[in-house]
Amino acid sequence: MMRLGSVLMLGLLVALNASLAAAQEQAGDLDWRPQVAVPAYTADGPLIRVDQGHGSLQTIDGRYAGFAALMRADGYRVDAGRGRLDAPGALDGVAVLVIANAASPENGSRVSAFDEAEIEAMARWVALGGSLLLAVDHAPHGTAAEALGARFGVTMGKGYAFQSVRNDVTANLVFPRQALGDHPIIAGRGAARACRSSTPSPASPSRGPTDRPCCWR
Repeated sequence: MMRLGSVLMLGLLVALNASLAAAQEQAGDLDWRPQVAVPAYTADGPLIRVDQGHGSLQTIDGRYAGFAALMRADGYRVDAGRGRLDAPGALDGVAVLVIANAASPENGSRVSAFDEAEIEAMARWVALGGSLLLAVDHAPHGTAAEALGARFGVTMGKGYAFQSVRNDVTANLVFPRQALGDHPIIAGRGAARACRSSTPSPASPSRGPTDRPCCWR
């Protein structure tokens, strides 16, 4: 999947089945059972933990059920984290931490989904070899992830990304292969699994560091 120690900043790499109605409501496909011809791991693969302790609606038994099913079919172990990320042992044994659309606290105590202690705990964990997959959708999610993104050199947008099309604009962006950069996620495990284009859901404009590879939605 990804080399441990790399920091991956991207939106939704795995497109979950979604209903883009006026309210932009999304629903995971709970019945999807993907088949992987040659799994990366046959047993006891690395642990992927999906953060469910910071207001995200992307859960492994809901909107991210498809993501969890695909990762498990590829041999990874997947579980959910529901506590603070700076708690003792919170990231022990975790190879990949997935944070998708974390939200600001409901009590209004701060804008950021994570306080400084949690952000620094994640930064130390990444420095020691952990991999962070940060998925940030369009507004208002960029605001809640701004402090965490900044810690890794990423400036989060706080609106919507649009593209000019003739005399109009569209949020239905299509990124061809040459626009996706050079990264193991894009290259895949062999030519048959390489990503040739990306068509994300409505996104937020963001800017990342130029001195290391990043994937963008």
